[in-house]
Amino acid sequence: MENKEKRVNVYIDGEKPIEVEKRKYTYKEIVQLAGYKVDDSNPKMYRVTYSSKEDKKLKDLIKGQEIMMKERLRISVIPSDKS
Repeated sequence: MENKEKRVNVYIDGEKPIEVEKRKYTYKEIVQLAGYKVDDSNPKMYRVTYSSKEDKKLKDLIKGQEIMMKERLRISVIPSDKS
């Protein structure tokens, strides 16, 4: 039997779904999945919001928080001019 990690499809910025490992992701990892560079030399902030298929209410993810990737999770990452 194949030992394959559990994977789920999520939507980032309304694009077609991407397949990711089902686990907790940090704010930084989410921003990187959206295609932005995040490191100490780039202190730019991003507004990260998400909603799940069970709970359509939009929630904010802030630096220091993590979210569990679930099937059909919808995530939006918007660059902010605040740093």
